Amino acid sequence: DAVSRDVMDMADQSERTRSEAKIARQEAAAAAKVVRLKQRVVDAAEDRVRVERRRYEEAAREVHRLDERIRSLSREMEGLVSASDAKSYEAEARLDVAHKLLSRAGVADVTEPAVKGKSSPRGRGGGGR
Repeated sequence: DAVSRDVMDMADQSERTRSEAKIARQEAAAAAKVVRLKQRVVDAAEDRVRVERRRYEEAAREVHRLDERIRSLSREMEGLVSASDAKSYEAEARLDVAHKLLSRAGVADVTEPAVKGKSSPRGRGGGGR
């Protein structure tokens, strides 16, 4: 009788152990599934970070390119202004020389209209009424 009770206890213990092992396997499988799902979430987040980083780098390159273009246009504009100023100074110097030569030659001052009223943008008076 004691032997059969020991055998029954061992059988019950074996059944409990199998049941506990089955539950442990199920818990392990569920935990592994949770880990895989969490890894997928992490992978998706890393993909988004890579995409955003790429967009940021492209935008930074575009900003740099536009900044260089602005600097180039600014230098070009400065050059044009300098050339324009130089031409203005040259024209003023030539005009001064011309005035001095005309003055020496006894010619009237060419900056004033020779005949009063000729400088009117509408031409001669009257108006055609």
